[in-house]
Amino acid sequence: MKKLNSYLLLKVTKKLKFPIVVVILLNLFINTNAFSQIPSPPLKLGQSVVTCFDQTSDLVVRAYEIRKNRPNFITPGTYWNAPLQNSGADWTNTKIGNVYGIALDDAPAPNIFVARSTVYCSDAYTLRPDSGLVYKLNGVNWASSVYVRVRNIAGPPQVNANWIPNTGPGLGNICYDNFHKQIFVTNHEDGTIYRVKDNAGVGQVKSWFDPFTLDNKINGFAVRGERLWGIGAYGKDVNSVRVYFSRWRFDNTQPNTALQYNEIWSVALDVNGEFIPSTVRKEINVQKLADSTLSHPVADIEFSFSGDMLLGERTMSGDMGPCGNGSGSYSHRSRILEYKRNGSGFYTSFTVNYVGLLDPFISSCGPLQNTLGSNGGVDFAYGSYDSVANLNSLCDSVIIGTGDALYRPNCFPNLYQIVYGFQMSGRSDQGLFGDYVDLDGVLDGVEAKTSSGDVDVYRKDLCSDTNCIRIVWDTTYCNSDGTYAYQFKIFNNSPTKYIEQLEITVDSPQPPNYVVTIPSTINISPTIPPQSASGIYTVNLIGPGATARTQVCYTLSAHFVNDDCPWCCFIENCIKLPDCGNCAEVLHDSLYCVNGDYFYNFHLQNGTIYDVTKIQLTAPGTSSVAFVPQIFHFDTPVPPDRHFLN
Repeated sequence: MKKLNSYLLLKVTKKLKFPIVVVILLNLFINTNAFSQIPSPPLKLGQSVVTCFDQTSDLVVRAYEIRKNRPNFITPGTYWNAPLQNSGADWTNTKIGNVYGIALDDAPAPNIFVARSTVYCSDAYTLRPDSGLVYKLNGVNWASSVYVRVRNIAGPPQVNANWIPNTGPGLGNICYDNFHKQIFVTNHEDGTIYRVKDNAGVGQVKSWFDPFTLDNKINGFAVRGERLWGIGAYGKDVNSVRVYFSRWRFDNTQPNTALQYNEIWSVALDVNGEFIPSTVRKEINVQKLADSTLSHPVADIEFSFSGDMLLGERTMSGDMGPCGNGSGSYSHRSRILEYKRNGSGFYTSFTVNYVGLLDPFISSCGPLQNTLGSNGGVDFAYGSYDSVANLNSLCDSVIIGTGDALYRPNCFPNLYQIVYGFQMSGRSDQGLFGDYVDLDGVLDGVEAKTSSGDVDVYRKDLCSDTNCIRIVWDTTYCNSDGTYAYQFKIFNNSPTKYIEQLEITVDSPQPPNYVVTIPSTINISPTIPPQSASGIYTVNLIGPGATARTQVCYTLSAHFVNDDCPWCCFIENCIKLPDCGNCAEVLHDSLYCVNGDYFYNFHLQNGTIYDVTKIQLTAPGTSSVAFVPQIFHFDTPVPPDRHFLN
């Protein structure tokens, strides 16, 4: 390119008498991706913790990176081969024994609490006199320490003690009450809930609650009907927390009698987090299996941010588990159940989420429908993760659960290559397909049966989504009548949901100089599929405040098909209204000929409200005129109203 008197000079490859030039001004943006390789301490928001019984490895607790690189949910499902995982050096049977229940606190580096259990194996029945019942896995370095000790007696308990009475049955499950900063534990020894507060890094029993017949202080398991297992706490403030717990009445050894069920009960807490015994009430009769005279006990209770309840059943044929011997009587008869919370805080309707393969010896591949492989661990999880911004979104849109014979990625001759571990599926999919993870990454036969335990996902933020959709392109321009138009495209980040409607609400400027969009609601047909970009949508911006260079801030909400929370998904954005007229002003120009070639010499001023990094020249219409070069880049962006330097 030749320079002449500081003007831009272009060679035109076709003769023209009066050149017409269209100048396009563009901004450039750079995006980079970066994320960590392993889920090392501390546990990150959206990652999970799983307990297990492993005959070939000493590990009994594992942390999984379930946010990144997760396959999309497709029919019939996907074997997610070895997602990133990690464990603390102390997370072993040798150090902490067999543990089932999990609770995560709300510390910035969340501490992990795990509870000793005999649910996997009777070998764990004999506890050392100095052993722990609840272990704390430090959130900063994942080191283990005894949080609550065992006292090898049947009872009674003691206020402010650092121990719980237990002669060998172990604990049921454990949960964390974030409003009162305390832990609740169910004890298989005495059918009692223990309330534990932290005291200088160790647990201190503050009180206990026996909801049914008081314990007889005889060594061993509380009888069925008195025995408690799953436990969870839910409330919206310190005044509304209730503790929910499961009553283990029936299993394979004791089928349900007529009109009798395994049950969910609850008790309220006062403002200080203490039990209010007079408020105890039955919440749910857990319905029997559709083809059976029984149901199995609920081992885990979890809640969505809005209070919907997840129940995880575990198949039991006795007080204790089979030590991973593959016994069929301990598998394939349990469900994940989701109960909706109504406006009064009660639970009446439920959905069954199916878990895994019905029979590991069938010849087909993938999961079967209507299957009952739950091992009791359940939780809600986020549906989407942005590794660039480190943001989770679509909270509570995924259900994670542990189970047996979840998936077989291969057909003949690999019938025994089966996934034993946990599954993740869309909340609206009833577990009929999803992603399936083997705990140790080794696809083996029935010897891994009953080996998976509880699962918890680290969740603590509010359920208002700001990363469920994103804007991938937008522009603002002037209409011929002097008003403004805004065009945009979005991307649906959800792995499972379809967007059927968008709503735009202008947040600023406010009256009297307000701005509104016409239309404010955009109905979308066909819907925007999961993990897909939309078409281009256009709205007009009108009102007294719709003037040049005004900053307009708005909220864009997305409504997913069949979503219980229509406008929980939203993003916020701001735009500036341009000056109507030329985006670039030609200050002076000239056209001349040299050796049969035409050269166009021009000097521009930036007429936009943006910093410009390049310009592009094109001829309008169907003209065959070409500019060489066509695009000019500027090392230093040109501010509004400034001249473009040569």
